[in-house]
Amino acid sequence: MKATLHPYLHSHNSGLMFFSLEPDWGSFEAVEIALMVYTGVYSAMISLLAIQFVFRYWTLFNDEKLKYFNTWRCVVWFIYVFLIGMGWSFMIYFCAPSDRYSRNYMRDSLYDTYQMDVEKTVGFFVVVRSDDQSIRWHNVAFIAGLLLDLVIQYVIVIYCGTTMNQKMHEKLANFSVANRKLQEQLFKTLVLQITIPSIIFHLPFVPVLCAPLLNLQFDFESGMIYCLFSLYPSIDSVILMCVVHDYRAEIMSMFLIIFFSDEKTDLRVQKASQCDIEQCIQENNSSSDVRCNVLKKDDLND
Repeated sequence: MKATLHPYLHSHNSGLMFFSLEPDWGSFEAVEIALMVYTGVYSAMISLLAIQFVFRYWTLFNDEKLKYFNTWRCVVWFIYVFLIGMGWSFMIYFCAPSDRYSRNYMRDSLYDTYQMDVEKTVGFFVVVRSDDQSIRWHNVAFIAGLLLDLVIQYVIVIYCGTTMNQKMHEKLANFSVANRKLQEQLFKTLVLQITIPSIIFHLPFVPVLCAPLLNLQFDFESGMIYCLFSLYPSIDSVILMCVVHDYRAEIMSMFLIIFFSDEKTDLRVQKASQCDIEQCIQENNSSSDVRCNVLKKDDLND
């Protein structure tokens, strides 16, 4: 959809326009619906990040509630994501419609920047102030609604993340050494997978939304944020491969075999794999010895 729709954001003073650079879909209504769907998908992606943290939090501290992810009850999360997406789509349709005043307000800026005629451009317009400096409350409601949803999602993320960080060490003390390391690596992966996309993709969207409220006298092609969205899937995968040891070791061994394939390299890879196996065995044995010693002490006390 992004490749054919080419959605873009443009900020101009107290105005914000979300439009398509390629509106030739046969009808304005089809492009408007596509922009609404794209907005809903963006909001759903943010809500999925919050759900990831809830799942991880319950996995560590309240595994009884995992039934909401393993059984038919998981439909609750689909409904949650669907409602968030529909909420954003309906807000942009009802609170940011294009009218004569908003089109005239953005006309010169749109033509000077993109050489596009506003009358032939399909999009949604947010202009906070009228000519007499009165507030256009339906546009303010649109901005407030999006900001409120972003705040709710990240409050969930911050609460689950900070709680896991504080209680994780005492919770993992009951795990084996190998399992403890894996859980810590997965937690670091999860933190990075939420932090990096938030800094690159989501947080820049907040000043773009707030700019019309401040009535700053400037033009800005804020649609550059969308250029970063295509990096999201690859960033997720790279973080997982770099942080989790097993993935990292396997990728390095494959890299050595593919690009430096010879007998010596094969021997080094085999030795490295053997060392990893021996290390895991030692860790498991040590954890078993610790549990045995604890049981012996309990028997002596009894």
